[in-house]
Amino acid sequence: MEDWEARLTDLEHRLVDWNRRVEAELARLVKERRLAGLFRKPKPAELEAAAVEARRRAGVEILVEAAELFDALCDRYLVVLPQERAKIRARVGGHEQVWELFWTYVEGGPDRVRRAGTAAELVRALVAVSIEDLRHDLEFVDSIVGRLALAGTERGLDWRAAFAQVSAVSNRSTGGGATQTREYLAGFERSQHFEREVAQALKAAAKRAHEPSDLMQGRGRGGAVA
Repeated sequence: MEDWEARLTDLEHRLVDWNRRVEAELARLVKERRLAGLFRKPKPAELEAAAVEARRRAGVEILVEAAELFDALCDRYLVVLPQERAKIRARVGGHEQVWELFWTYVEGGPDRVRRAGTAAELVRALVAVSIEDLRHDLEFVDSIVGRLALAGTERGLDWRAAFAQVSAVSNRSTGGGATQTREYLAGFERSQHFEREVAQALKAAAKRAHEPSDLMQGRGRGGAVA
């Protein structure tokens, strides 16, 4: 990953071309499916389905490549010096197409944690938030971070330890907003958003995580599993 800067720049150039192809495919799909017209207004679900198909036609390989690069950058972020972490934040944010795709990666963190169910994936998702560095509206980041805590709890993970680990390597100065990311992650459990939107859901998730599954209950009672 020593060449991560060159890889980001190359990805940016190819994403510009890829997005043009997606837009062209989407325009064709709108015509093919007759989604627009004088008396025709497409439904959001129809547009989303067309957008998914447009991306498929343009080729999703670049999205897989980007996700792998973002994974590797998050892993690197944990072990490099503060100067390189600052460079990673700046370079990711400095490429318009990469930045847009990276935000999608940040938003998908809770789903990846649920699928993988590992502490390493939770830490990686939080590192993505750290790289984002509070440059989007705080309400969006609050929602994602709250869902990360919930996803970790549902999988029986120590989310507080993950938050502390990532907070320690996060920006201690302000990024795009008025709050330090290090301070934000360290104090998330004391925030108004946590109290209003997360605390009760975490209690319910923790209870579910510690309940034996139906499968194990059946085995424990000597019941046969179909």
